[in-house]
Amino acid sequence: MELEITNFDPKQATEADLDGYHELVVAVRATDWPDDPAPSYESTVRGLGATTTSGGTPSYLVARRAGQLLGVVRVGLLTGDNDHIAMVHVQVRPDLRRAGTGTRLLRAALPTVRAGARQTVFGVAMEGGSGAAWAAGLGFRVTQRLVLMRLKLTTVDPEGWPVTAPDGYRMVTWLNHAPEELVDSYARARNAIHDAPRGESSALRDREWTPELVREAERDLVGRKVEQRVAVAVHEATGEVAGLTELEFYPHQPDFGTQQDTAVLAAHRGHGLGAHVKAANLRRLVAEHPGRQRIDTSTDYANTHMIEVNRRLGFTVYGVPTTVEQGTADLERRLAS
Repeated sequence: MELEITNFDPKQATEADLDGYHELVVAVRATDWPDDPAPSYESTVRGLGATTTSGGTPSYLVARRAGQLLGVVRVGLLTGDNDHIAMVHVQVRPDLRRAGTGTRLLRAALPTVRAGARQTVFGVAMEGGSGAAWAAGLGFRVTQRLVLMRLKLTTVDPEGWPVTAPDGYRMVTWLNHAPEELVDSYARARNAIHDAPRGESSALRDREWTPELVREAERDLVGRKVEQRVAVAVHEATGEVAGLTELEFYPHQPDFGTQQDTAVLAAHRGHGLGAHVKAANLRRLVAEHPGRQRIDTSTDYANTHMIEVNRRLGFTVYGVPTTVEQGTADLERRLAS
């Protein structure tokens, strides 16, 4: 029987479709992420409609044969400064790979990419895995090598986290809304992330933070029911934010956090502020939510300083993925041949 590729709308999906999608995700995770626990049905289904900070609402296509769901492609059209990029994620049942299903799904996703006027297609593949070889065969180039790290909150010893702030600094934490007296310098400090290693992408653009953009992002997170936990180091002499870190918890996975940016202004480096703001954020988290399970983060492979900071806090490495990209027009030519 022929492979059938159709739109997949999570809001209109039948129970059978949702069961099939969950079975696919579990099978893929068991093969590609063998150390991860299987995701629950509830988190899988709730995650279908989840939006990311810059990715908008995802759309899906699925591949079926004889009614059985064999693969899925998710397309996220980035927003803001990167509204020329489409993030595409293809998953195929492990026992049915290398039969062209992923390529057909990617080809079927191109109209969505074109309709969004996206000039570049991004993806993520585990280094050395079948997905990386498949992407390379389609002409995608590796633009960044990452280190994925995980902090298991249920087993880590918080006594190893630094407590006392360096001389001349104090730690301030908040949820979802920066204090009015700090929002200007917090916006400036967020731009310090531009100094971190970011790979070799010619398409990805750094956001230039302003107080207005900070407030806009905060409103967006609250609207999506994302819990953002921020810790900053305030320079006592000037009253300005010198360093910061951010954690996000999404409604479909309330016990699993994502470590977002950590940055320190150049003039304040060398005092261990990165480790201290992270520790301050984690201490407040475990005090308020002792049942939270883990924190995941990704760091550029070349950012050895931040990797070591994470290790000292209890994070361990659990994967080395790569980001890949290709111009939409080039990808269309390859898939048309």
